[in-house]
Amino acid sequence: MNASLGFFEILLIIILSFYLLGLLSRILLPILTKAYLTRMSKRFGFQMPEQEQPNPGKPGKVSIKKEPSQESIRSGNLDNVGEYTEYEEIRE
Repeated sequence: MNASLGFFEILLIIILSFYLLGLLSRILLPILTKAYLTRMSKRFGFQMPEQEQPNPGKPGKVSIKKEPSQESIRSGNLDNVGEYTEYEEIRE
C-alpha cells in the first residue's frame, strides 16, 4: 500500500508541475517576447540609420510625388528616373 501512495504522489507532482509550467508560460512568455522584439527592433534601427522616415508634414495635408514624364526622359534629364540595371538574356 505504501508503494501505491508513492505512485500517486509522483503523479500529483507531475500534474502540478505541468500546470505550473503552463501558468508561468502564460505570464512570462509575452513579457519575454516583448523584450526580445524591442531589443531586435532597436538593433535593426542601429544597423540601418541611413534610411530616413518620410516627413509627413502637417496632419491632413496630402503630398503627391510625381514620376518623371516621358518628355523629361527623352530630353536626357534622368536625375529622378532611378538606377539603370543591365540584364543579359540566358539561353538554355
